[in-house]
Amino acid sequence: MAKPVLSSVNVFDATEGVIAFFKIYVSYTSPNIIKDTTLNMSLDWQKWALIIWIVVAGALVLWNVLGLLCFRYQLQQSQTVHDALLQEIASRCAAGLGIKQKVALKLHSAIQSPMLVGFFTPTIIIPNADLQLDEAQMILAHELVHFKHRALWRKLLAVILQTIYWFNPVVYLIKRDLDRLAETSCDEQVVCRMNQAERKKYGHLLISYTTVFRNPNKVSGIAFVSTRKRLERRILTMLNSNKKSRKTVVAALACTLCASCLGMSVLAAEVP
Repeated sequence: MAKPVLSSVNVFDATEGVIAFFKIYVSYTSPNIIKDTTLNMSLDWQKWALIIWIVVAGALVLWNVLGLLCFRYQLQQSQTVHDALLQEIASRCAAGLGIKQKVALKLHSAIQSPMLVGFFTPTIIIPNADLQLDEAQMILAHELVHFKHRALWRKLLAVILQTIYWFNPVVYLIKRDLDRLAETSCDEQVVCRMNQAERKKYGHLLISYTTVFRNPNKVSGIAFVSTRKRLERRILTMLNSNKKSRKTVVAALACTLCASCLGMSVLAAEVP
C-alpha cells in the first residue's frame, strides 16, 4: 500500500487554516475578556468607594451624636434663672421680634458664652446672671434673633450636608461663609436702632466673651460670640453694615452650595 505524500502545499494550507481559526477565535473572545475585566475593575472601584463613604459618614454621624449627647448631659446640670428682671427683658425682646414661644433662661457656669439651644422652644444659657441691663438686653436680643431666623435648623442642615458630602471641599468653604454672614446679619438686626456709642459697647461685649470662648459641638447650639479670627471682621461689618449687599451674598452662596451638592450627586449617579 502506497504511503500518502505530505506535500508543502498541504502543510501550507493547514497552517493557514489554523491561523484563520485562531484569528476568528481571538476576534470573538478578546472583547468579552476585556469587557469582563473592565466591568470587574469598575465594580471593585465602586465597592471600595462606597465602603469608604459609609465609614467616613458613619464616623461623622457618631461624632456629632456623641458630642450632642455629652452637651445635653452638661445642660442637665444647669439651673433655671429666677431673676424676674431678666425674664421680663427676655419676654419683651421675644414679643418685639414676634416670637410667641416662652423663653427659658438657664444658668451654667461651665459655658463660657451665652448660647441658644432648643429647636422648638428657645432656651438661652448664660454663664452668669450678674449682667447689666443693657448688656442683658443685647445678649438676649441677639440669641432670640437667631431663634427667629431658625438658625439652629439651618445649622443642622449644614451638618447633614457636610456628613453626606464630606468629600466636597466647596461645602465646607460655603458653610463657613454662611455661618459668618448669619452672625453679621444677626448683629445688624440687634444694633440697627443703636447709636455709635451703643454699637461700640456691643462690640466690647463681644470681645469680653471671646477671650474665654471655646467653640462648642457643631450641632449643640449657637453661641453669642465666634472665634477671635472672625471677630474683627464681624465687628467691622456691624459698624459699617450694608444689608442689601449681604442678602445678595447670602443668596449667591446658598445657590452655589446647592449647585455643588447637586452636581456631586449627578456625577455619582452617572458613574458606570
